[in-house]
Order: sequence, then structure tokens, then C-alpha cells
Amino acid sequence: MAAHVAHRLGRQPQALGDAHHKVRRVAWCTGAAQGLFNDAIEAGADLYLSGEISEATTHLSRESGVAYLAAGHHATERYG
Repeated sequence: MAAHVAHRLGRQPQALGDAHHKVRRVAWCTGAAQGLFNDAIEAGADLYLSGEISEATTHLSRESGVAYLAAGHHATERYG
């Protein structure tokens, strides 16, 4: 998924999580939407894609086991 996002947006996203974990449900919100990560987890997402990342996001990804891709604020808003 990270490689696909990198190809489409022209930049490598910062990826958190197990690269070998099967992704069945993706949630996304463009720009600075790391604050909605918990909502995505509660909705059953296996991966959340947004523009920005924070320290709290890093911990939440590790604790929940849900992957997180931060692909850049502006880069994600171009398609959002």
C-alpha cells in the first residue's frame, strides 16, 4: 500500500505498522487528520491514511496494531 501511495502522490509516505499484515479495510482523511485515527480504529480499519503524523499517532498505531500512512498534508489534499 505504501508503494502504491508513493507512486500516486509522488512522495514516499511515512509508514507505521507491520508491513506483512493483511489490509482489508482502509480509512482515510486528507490533510491534518491524525486526530481522527482513533475513529478509524473504532470503525475497524486495518490501515489509516492521512497527511500528517504526530507522536501520539505513533503510539496509538503501535498499541492498536493498526497501520498508519502519513503521506503529506498538501500531497493528500490534492486528491482529497
